[in-house]
Formats: sequence, C-alpha cells, structure tokens
Amino acid sequence: MGGWLGLVPSADAGPGVWSRVVVEAADPEQVRAALRGPVGAGVAADRLTAALGELLRCRPRVTAAAVGHLARAGLLVRLGGDAECPDVHPDQVAALGRRRDLPVLLDRHVPFGPDQAAVRLGVRRVECDVLVQRGYLSPTGSVDIDFKKQGGVTTVALFSVNRSDFPAGGLLAGDQSASGFVSA
Repeated sequence: MGGWLGLVPSADAGPGVWSRVVVEAADPEQVRAALRGPVGAGVAADRLTAALGELLRCRPRVTAAAVGHLARAGLLVRLGGDAECPDVHPDQVAALGRRRDLPVLLDRHVPFGPDQAAVRLGVRRVECDVLVQRGYLSPTGSVDIDFKKQGGVTTVALFSVNRSDFPAGGLLAGDQSASGFVSA
C-alpha cells in the first residue's frame, strides 16, 4: 500500500495501471477521498440536488448555472472552468449541501425563470407577466436559450423573487384585469 498518502494502492500492472484484484480490493470511498480535486458545475449541481432530498416546488433541480450564481455570491470558491459554470471544491459543495438553509440560499442567490417565479409567488404565469408590466417585478438578468428546431435563440428574463417583498393583501387585489388574483 505505498500509493498516494497510503490511501490509494500502488499501481501493480505498470505505471498508472492497476490489476483487477487490486482495484476490487480497494475501498472506493478511500480512493475518492485521496483523489479530491475540483468538480465540474454539473457534478456539484447534482450533489446539491441530491442534498435537497425532496425537490422544491418551484425549482425542479439545481443546475450548473445555479452553481455559478452560488460562486458569485461567495458560497463556493471558483477553482477554474468558465465563469458561468465554474469548477468548485467538492468539500465545499458537501458542506453547502448539509446546510439546513440551502433552499433559502438558492432562492436568495439564484434567479428564477418566469415560470419558476410565478410558482414561487403562488400565481399563474399570466399574473406574473402583469407584475412585470406594472414594474413590481423586474428582471435581474437574462439567459439566451437556443431552441434549435423551434425558432432559434430566445432571450428569457431571470427574476429574483422573494414573497416577503410583496404586500400580504396582494398587488393585484380588486383588479379585474388580473382575473381576480389575490396573494395570500
């Protein structure tokens, strides 16, 4: 067992090559721990999604782009990769995944698409559009989505949505043009 820090067995079938017997005898968790390095944003997103356990109502899963937003917020350190979907340290991802307030952190630092924003606010999409038209809800960014076969690139607005930013009686209460929307 003269491998890396004694955790990874030495290669016995040539430089950097292990025999089947040695590989099967190795403890996979020890090997993973010994070979820690940056993980891609997609892997980090999958780990955070798994850490959430049950899926959030307005966020079906954590995405690689969400990892970029969490890094920009200072919750993860960029270790390389591109700025939108950076490589991050797996131990930091694990620590973030153990936080009880992970759903709150996602809501605070990762913007929603228009459909997700409507679900988060508890309104229909058309009512969310009314909030945008009236200036109650402003885009915080945008993303270009390429639908290739259905018309090419479309720019979709992103929103930071916090229910507490809106009055308890609802913004559109008593307004007939919003089809009776009253927020609870």
